[in-house]
Amino acid sequence: MQLDQVPEENRAPYLAWYNLAIQTAVLVGSLSAPFIGNAIGLAPALILAAAVRFLSGVLVWRWG
Repeated sequence: MQLDQVPEENRAPYLAWYNLAIQTAVLVGSLSAPFIGNAIGLAPALILAAAVRFLSGVLVWRWG
């Protein structure tokens, strides 16, 4: 559901949950990156991160 489809009285809770999910994803990514880098090496970790970002970009582009 897009934000312009959400009823006016429900926009604040939707935005709050969206912000909570985004901040959680940033925190988990920041905390897990050093462990992934140590486990598989720096170059493969960067390639993995690029692949995941590319995939998420394609998914957002496709289903927006």
